[in-house]
Amino acid sequence: MKKKVFILIIIIIVIGVIVYNNYSNDDYRDETERRYTHYLELEKKIYTKNELRKPLLKGDKIYALNYHNQEILVTNLNGDIISKYGGYGDSPKRNHGIRYFNINENESISIIDVQKNTLSKINVRDSLLFFHKFNSLINCGGQLNENTYVISHYNNDNLDFKKIRFNDKKQEVVKLDKKLYPKTEHNNLAYEGSFYTKGENDLFYIPYYNSNMVHIKDNQVEYFQTIYNPDPIKYTQKGDMLINHSVPHYYDVTFSKDKMFILSKYGFQKNNKTYMVVDEYNVDSKLYVTSILIEKDDYENYPAYLIVDDESYFLFYDEYMTINALIDIN
Repeated sequence: MKKKVFILIIIIIVIGVIVYNNYSNDDYRDETERRYTHYLELEKKIYTKNELRKPLLKGDKIYALNYHNQEILVTNLNGDIISKYGGYGDSPKRNHGIRYFNINENESISIIDVQKNTLSKINVRDSLLFFHKFNSLINCGGQLNENTYVISHYNNDNLDFKKIRFNDKKQEVVKLDKKLYPKTEHNNLAYEGSFYTKGENDLFYIPYYNSNMVHIKDNQVEYFQTIYNPDPIKYTQKGDMLINHSVPHYYDVTFSKDKMFILSKYGFQKNNKTYMVVDEYNVDSKLYVTSILIEKDDYENYPAYLIVDDESYFLFYDEYMTINALIDIN
């Protein structure tokens, strides 16, 4: 009898260890519908001396946000600073909380500041080309084309999207089908997300806590599903305070030609080893293609941002960036 009890205890312990190894980190789960076909192999490591946030690649230059100083840095591919835009301050040419920026054809920079609730445009000589302060709180925004932006506004019921043009400053509402979004007591939490500009008249709004994405193409609004198995929005109300317990679904989104890459918050776990996952989608069909695995660096860190340029994959960490090649697992 004692022997049977001992064996049963051993079996329970083994099962417990297996379960723990598979689910010890809720952010790392084997998503069976994903196809893990590639991984990234380090080719070059470049120390940048500055933390580069929200990087964009234009030709042989990288434009990135230095959040601490509220400025846009321009570096070459070796991480050397070429020039800077903006900086912290109260004037129209300075910033408090940059949430979005984009580079125009003449190398001017458009900036959305969610702390000052402003949209501005400055050139490389630090001259102010455009400035507009909104009367209501803004959440974020994105550039549809050279002169048109889509701005998201908070209100009590939901998140409104409005287009504003540099020329006349008139605003028009972008009509969205709110039935596609979850009904919650606080819809502004459900709608929270970021804008990503792919090209001329080509703009994506990707929520943090919802898989329904909005694609605005040539003034037409369409929706598509992406990001596997998003967790339901979890929050509690304590008096006047709303406490969000949810985890955003992704770190960063980037585009390359007809492809979209999502640097996921969820990862892949195998043999007690965890990987960050990059999910690739076809922009035209909106269909999932494959997933790419990223290992931790020497300091047990994962990247926070990603750029894809043809066959080169740029990963951005706190103090350096890496250039990587795509390797077929098979």
